[in-house]
Amino acid sequence: MGLYLFQSLARRRARNRAAAFEKAGRFREARDAYRALGTGEAFLRAGALSTRIGELGLARQLLDQAVKLMPESADAYFHLASACLELRDTARADELFHEALKRAPDRVDILHAQAVYYAQKMPKAGLEAAKRAIARMLEQCADPARRVAFQGLGFPRELPLIFIRNLALEQQLVEEAAATFRELAGADREMWVRVAALNHLGLLLANAGQYQEAMLCYREALALDPTLHEAHFNLAMAHMRLHDFDAARAELSIFSKIHPRSPVTTFGMALIAETRGELPETIRLYKFFLDRQTKEPPVPAPMLGRLDVARTWVEHARRFLQSAG
Repeated sequence: MGLYLFQSLARRRARNRAAAFEKAGRFREARDAYRALGTGEAFLRAGALSTRIGELGLARQLLDQAVKLMPESADAYFHLASACLELRDTARADELFHEALKRAPDRVDILHAQAVYYAQKMPKAGLEAAKRAIARMLEQCADPARRVAFQGLGFPRELPLIFIRNLALEQQLVEEAAATFRELAGADREMWVRVAALNHLGLLLANAGQYQEAMLCYREALALDPTLHEAHFNLAMAHMRLHDFDAARAELSIFSKIHPRSPVTTFGMALIAETRGELPETIRLYKFFLDRQTKEPPVPAPMLGRLDVARTWVEHARRFLQSAG
């Protein structure tokens, strides 16, 4: 009994040590500490961390061990599928996604990942799979008993909507995606999904050059939820594209008053100045934007898709300043 207690205490300390490394962002040390534990759960964590830091070959090895030790774990199959997909082993990834869903058919995160995989091969199939993931998510959100399990996943509710919007723009599926968003914005839907669908429909239409229609969507979303502050930014960008600069600045001013320190405001003002051909003001604002975004990230991650903050914003500002110089 004494030996058992000693071993149990040692394992607990080793797990705590691995978790502490992970919490501190020391992912390689955390990975090695989990791996040394030798359990299925530990191999799963080690494999997930290896995937996160881009060591995909090792990730696949570790997750293979997790699957062998935990053959009924949907998470083990899911993470292994994701690693295989990154390694372009699509045949095995496809098989593993199905195995994961056999064990957890309601898991929205797995359904969404499968949709992303399908879209790489057949865009319309990816769109349909994303719609199925959204339908399952809405069922769970509407059921108090299942909502808790969904929330426990930590899955961003708007992620499938963002995916559909981006897929539609990349693969010329604008009409199909617009129809999906209009259905989700129906009066029989929960308020959060109506607002999100209208906002993403607006972003979709704006990126397709349909600015007037996009602004109608933003305003309808704001009527349903006046706290949707990013809709003011989106309205500003649509007005800018139509060269209605006074209206653009007015909408951006509303966003700025709510988020006075946000680099997003500065970038928006710089874009307006650039579109107007105001070179000195554009240079000043892009420099201010780069300085501000270094000190303070633009927005929390879940907001990125809603604001349509491109990952190229910083690159655009730097390229402009280099060209101007």
